[in-house]
Amino acid sequence: MARLLLLRRHPLPRLLLLKRLLPLRKLLLPKRHPLRHPLKLLLNKFFAAPAALMKERLGTSRSFFFLFRPFDPTLVGGSPASPPFARGSQFVRSAYFPLVGPRHATCVPSRVTLPRRIEPGMTFLITRRTQRRTHLLRPDKLLNELYVYLLAVISQRHGVLVHGVTLMSTHEHLVVTDVRGCLPRFLAELHRTVALCVKVLRKWEGEVWDGAKTSVVELRTSAAVIEKLAYSAANPVVAGLVHHAQHWPGVTTLPKDLGQARWVARRPAFYLDEANPAWPETATLELSRPPLSQVTEEHVRIAVEDELRRLETEAHNEVRAKGWAVAGARHLLLLSPFKRAKGREPLRALNPTFAVGRGQRKAFFAAVRAIREFRVAYREALDAWRCGSRNIIFPRATWMMREIHGVMTSPA
Repeated sequence: MARLLLLRRHPLPRLLLLKRLLPLRKLLLPKRHPLRHPLKLLLNKFFAAPAALMKERLGTSRSFFFLFRPFDPTLVGGSPASPPFARGSQFVRSAYFPLVGPRHATCVPSRVTLPRRIEPGMTFLITRRTQRRTHLLRPDKLLNELYVYLLAVISQRHGVLVHGVTLMSTHEHLVVTDVRGCLPRFLAELHRTVALCVKVLRKWEGEVWDGAKTSVVELRTSAAVIEKLAYSAANPVVAGLVHHAQHWPGVTTLPKDLGQARWVARRPAFYLDEANPAWPETATLELSRPPLSQVTEEHVRIAVEDELRRLETEAHNEVRAKGWAVAGARHLLLLSPFKRAKGREPLRALNPTFAVGRGQRKAFFAAVRAIREFRVAYREALDAWRCGSRNIIFPRATWMMREIHGVMTSPA
């Protein structure tokens, strides 16, 4: 009865917490186990612990997050008058629980994914796979025109420059420059619209893209941009599908197309509304020159062509050593879009954050140092923000907290 009286003070958050944690007692211990009742008492004692006891247990030097307890600014060295939440906010998201109210907050250690640096003018390699490596993006006339049209319209809408693109049957490769610093919004709209159109085109029920997060690799040097442009073009050859990159029947960017190609595509009539002004009848995708300083456009094309030739030679040797038979473009056009790729790939491979190119040792260590400094500064600012400080300044490359919560970022 006493425990029920405690729950009456703040019923919703405490009941949510008890609903999640108390069933663990039944799963871990048998019904007549001698430790089952003491475990229940221990959990109840922890939930009813005062703020001073929580401060003693957790300490003030650790990173904290709001849990279901009355807010106490003294836990983080603040004053009783400091507001725990920003003006007008009612709820925040938690890494542990879906809802946390501003009247029921105590700081506990946080666990979230690593932040991503997003700044205007950054160049990236984008990769995303289809669900279970299904050939939903199999090259054909309708799909090629659909993807080029959507990429042209959405990239212009978000101010993203496209330098290279290769659309494989199971994944995509994009080399782009984010001019405005809104890459997440560009990727969200592009992948959502492509998925909706592919569902209608293929008559596919279910997810189109894989549930894993999109691979976004920052290209920090000219060598990295050149290598990734050649890598994306050589992908069909490396996979043993065609002998040379120019034989790929899908959307691809060859060295001669860099900074010069202009692809015109018509609006797909099977999905997009022709009365909607957001979707014009035709769209033009212009492949922009990569923003490389002190490197001419002709030098970029020659360097990408040399790198592509090297990758094709290595791929031919590997295909020959494995005894593979190259499928060829004619076979690819007849491939069922509902089949899955049979080749094995390493599980839980590392997803790189940046690339600097071969032999760029100084650039590599500079990139590591920059990312570490950003993550440390971001984590310190986020911990302070979670504990009630709304005047904290986040590092400049912060994106989500600035766009969603309106936090302040440093000018440089």
